[in-house]
Amino acid sequence: AEQMRKMFARLADVWKDPITEAHPPSKLIHTFRSEQDLAPWELILDKAYGGASDATLTLSAEGTGIFQGIISDVITDSSELKKSGFCGIRYSGRKEHTNLAYYDAFMLRVRSDERLYLFNVGSTATWVDGLYQSAFQRPAGTAESEWGQLTLPFDKFTQTHQGFMLAQQNMMDTRHVDSLALFVTGEPGPFRIELDGIVACKQQEMWKALREAELRDIERKRVQR
Repeated sequence: AEQMRKMFARLADVWKDPITEAHPPSKLIHTFRSEQDLAPWELILDKAYGGASDATLTLSAEGTGIFQGIISDVITDSSELKKSGFCGIRYSGRKEHTNLAYYDAFMLRVRSDERLYLFNVGSTATWVDGLYQSAFQRPAGTAESEWGQLTLPFDKFTQTHQGFMLAQQNMMDTRHVDSLALFVTGEPGPFRIELDGIVACKQQEMWKALREAELRDIERKRVQR
């Protein structure tokens, strides 16, 4: 009965038209500004698979999340499973799915090294469950010490299973976003990325709102002269 109730709730949600409802150009998904914000994120380390990589997620003095550690390609003899060379954090505190059907991209405010990072989104679709992934590096034009914003369009995410891209791709069902994760892999050595927040946005409306705010600021400064 519980399964049927959940299935009905999903099907009912499909028929909702999010465009008919009023939405702001952006929706705050998560911030990293307190210990309470960091608490729902769990570390995912290759140690569980016989690896030797290590990482921490801590709060900076400025009130941002710092995900840092060491990537190792060493494989220990203590596990039957043999996999190494990655670290990640996964948001496990979401009790219900988040409906992002109105939006078309994630925006992340980060400060990071030059490594390649993987942003994962878990989507429990109506007919198929999926894990979707988008790769990113430090925002263009920013130094390692500078903050920058990244835009990750929903239609650029690829569906994966156990780290491999599926040959048959299904579009991400953004009505049912259940989990978020950030992973780093690659060459052995240190990594560091600082996180301020994750936002879902309607790109065209977001940039229009930012431009209008910029024009208002220019006009305010002109009047003050």
